[in-house]
Amino acid sequence: MINAPIPPHVDPRKLADRGITLTGDVPLSDFSRVCELLTDTSGLVRVAFEFSRDEQKVAVMQLKLESEVRMICQRCLDEAVIPVSGEYL
Repeated sequence: MINAPIPPHVDPRKLADRGITLTGDVPLSDFSRVCELLTDTSGLVRVAFEFSRDEQKVAVMQLKLESEVRMICQRCLDEAVIPVSGEYL
């Protein structure tokens, strides 16, 4: 497994053949739909794209995201720091 910075464009088939993982940080402000709900859009989202091939030799990409966001708590109306993570195939 090789870790490399995230380029703007990739060929997923070539990366899947080599089993490449691309990791990096993306500004939280790049996620415009999420930012509409936040009190602070500074910060980073840690992303990892894992490329591989499945049993039928089809190229597969798995995405992992991790960040902390600041939102207004709907119960107490104070700012709350919420850890956010997800894995997508």
